[in-house]
Amino acid sequence: MRKHRHESKTRRNGASGVDIETFRSNQSRLPAQELKKYNGKYVAWSPDGTHIIASDKDPERLCKKLVARGFKPGEVLVDTVVFPAKAGLGGASLFGENGK
Repeated sequence: MRKHRHESKTRRNGASGVDIETFRSNQSRLPAQELKKYNGKYVAWSPDGTHIIASDKDPERLCKKLVARGFKPGEVLVDTVVFPAKAGLGGASLFGENGK
């Protein structure tokens, strides 16, 4: 008789063992004002998603920072932070160049 391994339905974030749902929940709690400090940069999130552990505009430099702090880059979620320069409705072109 063959035994089947049951795998968790919850994905894990790297070696930390934190489930991705908890990670995303924690990540979403970081205030937008805090994130704006990282606009245009690559950021490395803590394994539990509660804070950013390092950032840089250059992904290779970010990787070096992670290694210097004892993290394995492949086990840390790296993302970019981009805030739009200006929010708009996007329908202005429907009225032509002069708004007519």
